[in-house]
Amino acid sequence: MDYNQFFKEITKVEPYPYQIKFAESDNLYSIVDMFAGAGKTETVVLGWVWKKFFNKKEMPRKLIYCLPMRSLVEQTYQRIKGYLDIINKIYNLDIEVYKVLGGDFDESWDIYPEKNCIIIGTQDMLLSRALNRGYGINRFREPLDFGFLNNDTIWVFDEIQLMGDALKTSTQLQGLRDLLGTIGITQSIWMSATLSFKSLESVDYKPNSDILKISGEDLDNIRLKDIYNAKKSLKKIKMNIDDSDSLAKFILDKHTDNTIVIMNRVSKAVNLYKSIKNLISKNEGTELLLIHSHFRPKEREEIMKKLDKISNRNRIIISTQVIEAGIDISSRLMFSEIAPISSIIQRAGRCNRKGEYNRDSNAEFYIILPEDITKYKYEPYDKDDINRSISELNEINDLKSLKNIDEYKYNFVLRKKDIIDLFNSDISLTGDDIDISRFIRSGNDINAFVFWRDLSTDFKNQPQPSKDELCPAPLSDLRNLLKTENLYMYNWLDGEWKLIPKYDENRIIPGNEYMLDPNSEFSHYSNEYGWDIKSKTRIILIEQKQKIKFGYSYDESSFKEWKSISKHTDEVVDKTSNIINDINISDLYKYENDIINAAIWHDSGKAHPEFQGKINQKEAPLSIKNFVAKAPSNMWGNPNRRYFRHELASGIMALENGQNDLVAYLAVSHHGKIRISIRSLPKEKIPPNPNTTHFACGVWDGDIIPEFLLSDKRKLIIKSTKINLSYMELGNTKIGESWDYRVSKLYDEVGIFKLGYMENILRSADQRASGGLK
Repeated sequence: MDYNQFFKEITKVEPYPYQIKFAESDNLYSIVDMFAGAGKTETVVLGWVWKKFFNKKEMPRKLIYCLPMRSLVEQTYQRIKGYLDIINKIYNLDIEVYKVLGGDFDESWDIYPEKNCIIIGTQDMLLSRALNRGYGINRFREPLDFGFLNNDTIWVFDEIQLMGDALKTSTQLQGLRDLLGTIGITQSIWMSATLSFKSLESVDYKPNSDILKISGEDLDNIRLKDIYNAKKSLKKIKMNIDDSDSLAKFILDKHTDNTIVIMNRVSKAVNLYKSIKNLISKNEGTELLLIHSHFRPKEREEIMKKLDKISNRNRIIISTQVIEAGIDISSRLMFSEIAPISSIIQRAGRCNRKGEYNRDSNAEFYIILPEDITKYKYEPYDKDDINRSISELNEINDLKSLKNIDEYKYNFVLRKKDIIDLFNSDISLTGDDIDISRFIRSGNDINAFVFWRDLSTDFKNQPQPSKDELCPAPLSDLRNLLKTENLYMYNWLDGEWKLIPKYDENRIIPGNEYMLDPNSEFSHYSNEYGWDIKSKTRIILIEQKQKIKFGYSYDESSFKEWKSISKHTDEVVDKTSNIINDINISDLYKYENDIINAAIWHDSGKAHPEFQGKINQKEAPLSIKNFVAKAPSNMWGNPNRRYFRHELASGIMALENGQNDLVAYLAVSHHGKIRISIRSLPKEKIPPNPNTTHFACGVWDGDIIPEFLLSDKRKLIIKSTKINLSYMELGNTKIGESWDYRVSKLYDEVGIFKLGYMENILRSADQRASGGLK
């Protein structure tokens, strides 16, 4: 079988010559320069599958497909999933596909580092996780994703002209992975139809000159030729863009059968939708649809289903930038608010997208220019970019004359010091954290997430939001809302929701989750319009399914059937060994013994009397009493020492019993709550003699852990061990190097990306051995 046969069997059409070239090349192209509608997604996805599973090229087992907009993810996910379903069935492969959106992701995808998979998500969700500050996830899970996404991966960045400062972050991340080292191959591919690839050159990264472009041979293909030569006339009109009623009348006068309108902000799109809806009786039978990024998942899913079903004969779609790329949709008539040139080119790609209107030459693309530039609101774009776009449009009369951007102007660049600082995810005592939004998304179009709960009885102990509840909302709206209404954010240290002070708008940060009370005068949401700051529509609450709380002191992963430390240890060691062997990468085998030893020691701290004392052991099987690792949830009581962390005791135990720094680090970090520093926390219980005794995270200097069986398979009995917390001192201590110094040495000797990957392996083995995940 050749690639042509494979491609046709999966897609039902023959590949273009450039797609065959990508699949059959010995290496991966770093750059794919291709116009909209030419099949870039199929090129990289099916090309990766062919190289890895049929041509047997050495390829990473994970493909990360990163898109700039959340609405693009769903359609891309469905398309790729459809291809993989066919491939897995016909060729008996097991390639999984996951989507990662704010409030919509499978929480188990990152604990299978050995699996072949494709992860599809937005730049916000994926890059924040790659930077160890994952938006919208359990704070203590961040290092798990960091290790998964930065090793043994191909990153594909699509529609990069829309990514803003995140584009430079993507190149810097690749350069820093090359510089600091990873487990397995890690590469990146950048794809665009409108942005010069000079913008990919960065401080620590320079792409190779091997660019995949369209050729004359490709244009001999009639399908590609029709797309490339798609006819559309350029029209320019000046209007008051904020006058939605006048704009609605103009659009309806021009509308005949298939119209798309793109506005720059959600509020403008919603207002225009309302105005057109009020006038729609003049166009009886017209289907009207509003698409933007500020809907809850359920309503968004319903909109995307309507988009698939909606007729091409008489429809008007009102949208924002979310429709610029990735969504395979076309129109005869398109209206676009003025935008940067790269966005104009991209939006034009949704007008007569496949050349279906070439015969009557009746496709039109309208640019809406501001009537009075002095009153125009440029957000979310840069003022200079909009003015440059207006100047260029004033000089041309056809879309073919639009020039690609030579180079994007960046505001922030991720550097080596930044990524090393971000590797430290230890919880901040003040609640502040490093703001990564400058590396993720440019301008003012930055979102957080909100959800609604009935808070009439209790707000502190509300469980974490489910994926179906979360709705993206602009940071600016939430900061204004804070002045008049109650907003709540989760305190990961105490494991409860807390009211944000009215003056503290700095607590409203990108990617965070905020709880609202639906009983206030304004709900700020409707199923039809999505997030709407002025909406008074009564919101329909989503049924709560998630009951587990997360906090620093909680041991939610230990709420299982009765199990001894020795049995759980042996299970985790077996899982760890299996994962390493299934990954089968030579870079990893160098550290195999250290990871296995960390698996042996990871829960040794559970033999600490404080951990055992939290469990009502009256019903425990006699054989495991006093050395329990897991117990049913109703057997747990309140800790005697607040914030007690058994994994800190595990790491100290490992060091005191002759294990090396890497083993101790992996043991300490396997819950993501303690990693880089050992320090006391506010309000934790103080030892009787605080002036002479170190204490941190509920572990006290001089604590005695009694003799116990750590591994039954290895007949490993650990003698009584005295906890020594001199490691938490700075510099050289009375017993040698401090914990901080030992970890900093691991940065140099191992590298942060490899450390993250080894953390991921141990945590994955631990979670899977604990049950509850497939």
